[in-house]
Amino acid sequence: MKVHMIAIALTVVSLLPAGRLQAADKPAFDQVEAAAIARAAGLPLPAPGEMEGPQAFYAGAVLQPFWQLTWTAAGEWAGLEAVSVTVATETRRVLSFSQVKRLRCPECESDARPVINYTRREAQALAEKWVRQLAPELLPRLRLVEPPATGGRAPGLIEGAHFFKWDVTLDGYPVLGRDVVADIDAVTGELRGFSQPAALPAAPELPPGFVPNVDAAMQLYWDALPLELQYRLYPQRDSEELQWRLVYRLSSPLPRMGLNGELVNSEGQPTRTAEISLPEPVPAPDEPWVPPAQPLTRDEALAVAVAATCRLEMPNAQYNEWVGGTGGYWTFTWDGAEATVDAQTGLLVSMSLMPAGDAGVQPLTLTESRALAAEFIRRFRPDLAGRLLMLPPGPWERQTFDEIEFVQTHEGVPLSHRTIRMAVLSGQHRVITLQVMPFEPVAERFTFLGAPANAISPEAARAALLKANPLELVWVSFPEGGELVSRLVWAPRWADAATVDALTGALLDSGGDELRSGPFLPADLADRPEARAVEILASMGVIRLDGDKPFEPDRPAELSELVDWLTRAFGAKMVKVEPGSTAARQAFALWVARAMGYGALADMKNRIEVPFRDRDAIGAPYANAVAILNGLGLLPGDGETIFQPEHPVTRGEAAKIICGALLTS
Repeated sequence: MKVHMIAIALTVVSLLPAGRLQAADKPAFDQVEAAAIARAAGLPLPAPGEMEGPQAFYAGAVLQPFWQLTWTAAGEWAGLEAVSVTVATETRRVLSFSQVKRLRCPECESDARPVINYTRREAQALAEKWVRQLAPELLPRLRLVEPPATGGRAPGLIEGAHFFKWDVTLDGYPVLGRDVVADIDAVTGELRGFSQPAALPAAPELPPGFVPNVDAAMQLYWDALPLELQYRLYPQRDSEELQWRLVYRLSSPLPRMGLNGELVNSEGQPTRTAEISLPEPVPAPDEPWVPPAQPLTRDEALAVAVAATCRLEMPNAQYNEWVGGTGGYWTFTWDGAEATVDAQTGLLVSMSLMPAGDAGVQPLTLTESRALAAEFIRRFRPDLAGRLLMLPPGPWERQTFDEIEFVQTHEGVPLSHRTIRMAVLSGQHRVITLQVMPFEPVAERFTFLGAPANAISPEAARAALLKANPLELVWVSFPEGGELVSRLVWAPRWADAATVDALTGALLDSGGDELRSGPFLPADLADRPEARAVEILASMGVIRLDGDKPFEPDRPAELSELVDWLTRAFGAKMVKVEPGSTAARQAFALWVARAMGYGALADMKNRIEVPFRDRDAIGAPYANAVAILNGLGLLPGDGETIFQPEHPVTRGEAAKIICGALLTS
């Protein structure tokens, strides 16, 4: 009988002999030979005299002793460029390589955006070549991990480099933290970074009859995901303005789960979880808060500070303007105490004090401390009382003071990064610290997208989270008793993806963009000549791909789309137009020529010869621009080619022309 089980004993696997911790005080070879090994592997190390160094460091008392060599740039590039390589002294393998280089282009503008020359598929071929070259013995164990696409941009494109990661597997399950990584510069195609594990565990023996049951594991995992409905600030699409969006979010990174259904730590050991408690609302003040008619004077602000700190002696006082230009604040300091009062609102912004001596009173209980903190808020921050939630206490043991945190709300839903943190000294019945975040006053001009009544249920959010970010079995490894041991646990595929759009159920990244697995390019670009151009432009943020929607390369491009693409590609300042209208090919050619800097040449009276068969149909204002783009190869054709200057330019044609213009310029 086949046994379906998720409950088995945690398996401990010792390392192969090469995996034991060792101390090698004397290296097997010197730094010169280490550099020679790296050069023999084909790595692009600096030529003699090209950079300063290398500075050499030898680490002997580690899992795998190694040499680390670092070269740094001199002169105007000092601190901006560096090359580093790590070579294991026992295996003579390159463990890591990194290079940081600036794009040296004296004629380029300092803020010019580098043009991406390599698509992800092209970069992957280069990365795989380096992996075969530097880690050949790991090839049978490697499994490529494709990150999700985000924000309509290519997956794994980080700061101008294509990032590739391969899991190293044991018995088909990846070993966390023991992966192979290669970064390919998207502009130059050079290897920017590489790393591989120094040592691996031996292949473990799984218990007989073990059959992973992912459905049962996910059902147990759901119960361990206390998702919180909250508003978070994200940039609006195609705008720099921020907007409050309604999301479900975990208060901490996605946890791991042992084979018995218990939450585990980074070493696979069961970890204690706090009992889930609901936050408590802070009652509104008895009287509605009304801001002062005039900014507070020094004495008026001091009265607020004295009431909060109970310090009666004369303090040092200083008045400062808020950075945002919304008035100013008074800061008062005593020996061991400080308080800041907003002059415009008359409210306490921050406070800290160090009470001396023992009050000789019965210490407050935790409930009494929290009640004292709430009353302090009602008195000194009446503007927020009534729309604050007091968060439940943490699972740690009580100290001499109680840390208490509040969060602001909108329609009863918490706002991210709008908090108040306080500390109450229970033995003296006093609030000793208050910190309002953000510190400076924030004009809440941001709009709110989504109402709590329209949110999906927490159960639907959990289901959406785990559908887009499923569980898989992985090995966690850690040192123990002089060697590495491993345990098999359940873990989500994307450890940092823990935010779900509360209206759509989409998985979001840290910037609020939808994370999407599967093919990056829309299906209607498969085997199309425009696919490479669209990918490059999307990777640069010129074109934004919208989820699974088709690109429609043969559809005439709307004038508003073309204006947006050219503005993003070249920073060209063009007038906004009404959506729906299209642009003729000849007019679009003129816009591109001007965006590339050929405006004067395109506008000159002398006409440049155009090779197209229907050249007489090209309008005089556009003829030179068409000829320029033809000469640059952006509008290919000859005397037998029909240009059709009045036909609307299609989305696919526009993408190819803009991409070619960027690569040419």
